Amino acid sequence: IIMAKALQVANNVILRKTQELQQARAERDHAITTKAEIGSRREATAMATASKFKRENEDLKQKLGESISFAAVASINTKLKTNFGNKEGRLLSKYSREHHLEIKKATVQGQRFSEVNSYHRDA
Repeated sequence: IIMAKALQVANNVILRKTQELQQARAERDHAITTKAEIGSRREATAMATASKFKRENEDLKQKLGESISFAAVASINTKLKTNFGNKEGRLLSKYSREHHLEIKKATVQGQRFSEVNSYHRDA
């Protein structure tokens, strides 16, 4: 009878330890999953923020006439050291309208005009 009691106690101890081990493994797996989710969210947030600032930067460059896709005649003159004027601007406007290219307004610092047309790079 004493042996049976000792065996029963030992079985209960083994059962309890097995349950504790399973619980610990489940908690570990949950922590790993949660940590990965948090890391993914953090990465996605950082990428979205960077993308937002890149778009804002491009918009501001476009407004200042320093865009990658658009350029004002005045900024072309500055970059290429040319002397294009109103005539070339009118030709660019005409070409852009004929080829359905967008014409945007650009704010040019230090020029005669506060706002000028900005033409797509394909023009």
